Amino acid sequence: MKRELMYLRPETVTEAIAAFDQAQGKVAVLCGGAFDRSGLLDAELLLDLQDIKLTETPPDGTMFFGPSDALVALQEAFRLYPDFEQAAVAEAGLNVRNTLSLYNFLKTADGRSSLLIALCAMRVYLRWQPGNQMISLEDYLDNKHKDKPGFWDQMLIQIPKGFGFESVARTPLDKPIVAVAMTSLNNEIVRVAAGGSCALPVSNVFLDDVQEGKVWVRATFENTTDAWAGNTYRQEVAMVLYDRLIEKLNSGKKGGAI
Repeated sequence: MKRELMYLRPETVTEAIAAFDQAQGKVAVLCGGAFDRSGLLDAELLLDLQDIKLTETPPDGTMFFGPSDALVALQEAFRLYPDFEQAAVAEAGLNVRNTLSLYNFLKTADGRSSLLIALCAMRVYLRWQPGNQMISLEDYLDNKHKDKPGFWDQMLIQIPKGFGFESVARTPLDKPIVAVAMTSLNNEIVRVAAGGSCALPVSNVFLDDVQEGKVWVRATFENTTDAWAGNTYRQEVAMVLYDRLIEKLNSGKKGGAI
C-alpha cells in the first residue's frame, strides 16, 4: 500500500535532519521559488527548507548564505563588484532573482548559467546534511544528478580580493554562449571558470601563469558546438574575454572590496 504523502516545514536544521533521518521512503527537498518537479516523483516526504535561517556568524573573510536566500541576496552581497551585478542580471529578470532560492537555483543551473559561472570562479563550500560535512561547489555539481540523499543548509563563500566577469550572448537579454569569470584571492592565486554551453560542465582551474590559463580556456571549449555557436567561435571569443579579465584584475578595475 502506498504511503500517504507528508509535508514538513521545519524551522531549524536540527528538525530538518531529524525528519530526514526518520523518513521511511524517498524525501523531496523543496525551498521556495521555482523548483524541479521531477524530484517529487515517488516521494513520500516533502521537506520544505524555506523557514530555516542561518544563526551563525561567518569567519573573517567569508560570507554565509542559507538555502532559502534568494538570488538577489547574492547580488546585494557582491554589490561593490559591478561584474557580479552583470552576471546576476544576465541570469534572470528581477522577479526571478527576488523569488528563486539559492537551493533551487543550484539544483537546476547548468553550463549556460552566468551566475553559476561567477560562483565557480570563487571558493564556495556547502554544508551537507545529514553529516555536517563541508563539500566544495564543484563536488556538489559533479554529484547533484546522482542519487545522494541529503540537503545543504549553508553556503560559505571566501570573499575574493578581485572579481571579473565577461560574456557574449546572442542578445543583451539572453544567457551567454561564451562566458569567463576570474577571481584573485588573498594569496594572489587566480581562479578561472568558463561556461556558455549546456553540454559544458562549468569548470574552473587555479593558474600559475597567464599563458597556462589561455591554454586551459581554449581546451575547455574544444567540444562545445551546439545550436547557439560552434566550438571554434567559442574558443576565439573566450581567449579575448580571458585577456580582458587579466587586464582588468591587474589594473585594479575590480569594483572595490567587500
